[in-house]
Formats: sequence, structure tokens, C-alpha cells
Amino acid sequence: MFGMNNGIYHTDKHWNSVYQYVFGGFVLFFLGFLAKVGKDLGKLISENIYERLTYTAEFTSEDESFRWISAWISTNPCFAQAREISIFSSFRCLGPLNRGLDSEPGKYVYLPLDWVALRHRGYWILVLRNKRISTQKNISSKHEILRLQILGGSKSFLLSVLNEAKSAYEAAEVSRTNIYMADSDMEWNKIASRMARSLSSVLMWPADRADGIVQDCSRFLDSEIWYASKGIPWRRGYLLYGPPGTGKTSLVCAIAGELKLPIYIVTLSNPKLTDDSFADLLNRSATRSILLLEDVDAAFQQRSGQEVSGSLTFSGLLNGLDGVASQEGRLLFMTTNHREKLDPALVRPGRVDVELEFFCCMKEQVRKYVENFFNNITGDEVEEFCDAVPPNTVTVAELQACLLLHRDNKYEALSAVKKVVQQKLQLGETSF
Repeated sequence: MFGMNNGIYHTDKHWNSVYQYVFGGFVLFFLGFLAKVGKDLGKLISENIYERLTYTAEFTSEDESFRWISAWISTNPCFAQAREISIFSSFRCLGPLNRGLDSEPGKYVYLPLDWVALRHRGYWILVLRNKRISTQKNISSKHEILRLQILGGSKSFLLSVLNEAKSAYEAAEVSRTNIYMADSDMEWNKIASRMARSLSSVLMWPADRADGIVQDCSRFLDSEIWYASKGIPWRRGYLLYGPPGTGKTSLVCAIAGELKLPIYIVTLSNPKLTDDSFADLLNRSATRSILLLEDVDAAFQQRSGQEVSGSLTFSGLLNGLDGVASQEGRLLFMTTNHREKLDPALVRPGRVDVELEFFCCMKEQVRKYVENFFNNITGDEVEEFCDAVPPNTVTVAELQACLLLHRDNKYEALSAVKKVVQQKLQLGETSF
């Protein structure tokens, strides 16, 4: 009896131990579950509170605004306290866009390696920088990403920061002309940022022609509503033709400087240019801009279904310029040395609205150029240059080359001009 009771006692003790382990395991599981739920719930609540207290905006190097905000961050006084930064002399390595480059001597862009906190107009702004990889047409490319998290901010505050950044960026560029060219990846790349050229530096004949073209361009840019009301595509095309060195490209640069427009240059001989990439390039240029196609006669001489250059066809060229999907609000300038070689379809009204012929130097052009070039020259000495250059004999480029070669000696410059004229007369390269 004693042994049985002892056995029962041990059996009860065994089951009590089992119950304790099971109960303890359940309690631990329950507590762990509560901890996990509490942690996730706490994280969810904290994230929700953080999102409600901050306003977040993202900028990618594919867009023009990336340059505005990057330049603004670089000049913010709080950024001077950052200890880990990346330094760039341009934006070229930050991603494909319109990856322009504001590369100027002594000018740099500073960006955080990871993150940095800035304070602006009473708000704290956390700036985070990272990269994103995108793939298009089996080609991978990296883009820089800037995220601005504004504590207590709002959309209106963000827009005010963006407008401030844009205004500051454009103020630094207002006296410059930005020039873009398509690179090997068929992306716009800023190849130059030059001091804006004055219209008075372009010597044309008759003298008032340059002013007339600028007025025509300005009127067009201000007429979007008028064009829409008449059902006319908002486009304007100009053909500049004449001997090389007569100032065609110089006029385009001066117009860009006068109207504060960027210039987008497409080289039709680019072997990677296709119908699709040509249309895409044109549509990704700025709306208010100048599209420049130089030496169009060198790309093709007659209409055909064959390639113009690389894989670009003649029809692809025309569709890109003024097809249904082509961009409006842009000034198209085409230059050629041989107007007679161009296909009528390219220069028909609607594609080319204004044709402008350039000539070799007339006496009035020689007079103005020499007067502007030499500070201490008399009227009689100027007339010697005019008499030495028969009308329509030498180009502005040839005259300029002679003067630059002897910039400190007007007498030697005059001798050089006479020598060039004599050579051209002997070779019969004159048009007068």
C-alpha cells in the first residue's frame, strides 16, 4: 500500500513537471508574441507619426531639377559642417539626363556621401543620397537620387525651396549660353557654357538683318496662344545658307544669347542616330530652346528611303522635325553651304519659314569689324582695309584670322589681308 501510494506520488510529480514546462513554454510563446506584435505595432506607429511630421521629396539625376537642388545644397551654410562629402566639378558622372555639366574653373558641387541635416528658414531638412539602377532596352544605367525629408514641412514649403534653388541656379547662368550635344548613349550632354554673345558682334549684310531675325524669333516664342487659336503647329524653322565662314553659326549663338535660350546640336552623321533616337532626342530638349542642325547638305543630297546617316532615314528626319509626336515651341535652325543640294521636302514652307543667305564681306562689314578690332585706328586707316577687300571676296572668318594673327600691328594685319585677297583672286575664288 505504501509502495502504491509512493508510485502515485511520483506519477503526480511527473505530470506536474510536464504541466509546468508546457505552461512555461506557452507563457514564453505568448510573451514573445506580444513582444513581436508590440515591436511591429510600435514601429508602425512611429513610422506613421514620422510620415505625418515630415514631407519627403525625391529628385533624380534624370531630371533638370536635380541640378537646381544639388547646387542649392552645395551653397547652404549648414553643409559646411558636413564631414563626409563627394566633390564634383560637374554633374556628368551623376547620371544620364540632360546630364549637363556646369563645369567652370573654380566651381564645384558638393553632395553628402550618405546623409546630412540642414536647417533652412526654421525647418530641419534631412538630405539622403543613394543610387538607382534602371534598365532600358537591355542597357543598365545608374542614376543619383536625392531625398529631402523636411521635418514639419509642407508642399508649399518644398515648392518655395525648389523655386529658390531654380532661381539661384538660373541667375548664375543668365549671362551664359548652354550648349548641348547628343553623346554616344543618345543622351543630351552639356558640352559648353559660354558667355552670351552680343548681337552687335555678328556682322551681317545688310546690317539690320540680325535684329530682324531676333524680333521674329521673340515674336514666335510669345505666340503660343495665338498659334493654338488658329490651329497652327507652334513651330518655326530657319535656313541659313552661304559660304563657310560667313557667320551662320555665330548668328545662332548670338540669338541664343539675346533671347537667353539653350542650344541643342544634333550631328546627323552620328552612326548611332536612328529614327527613334532622333525623335526621342528632340522631344527631350527644352521647350524654349534652339535646335541646330549644321551642314544638313553633308548628311544627304536627295530624298530616299535609304539611311541619311547611320540608321536615320530621310522620312525619320522629317517626322522628327514636325511629325505628329514632335515637340512644339522650339526654334529650328539649319545651316548649309549648298542650298541647291537640299531636297525640296526639307525646305518647304512649314518646315522652313525663313531663309537667310550669307555673303562674303561687303565694305560696311569690313569697316565695322576693323573699327571694333583695333582701338587706335584712324578713319583713313579703316578705309585702307575697306579698299583692300573687294566686295564678296573674303569671308568674315578669313578677315578675322588675318587680324588675330597681327592683333598688335594693324599694318601687318593689312598686309596679311591683301595677301589673302590676292591669293583668292588668283584662284578665282570670288563671287563679285
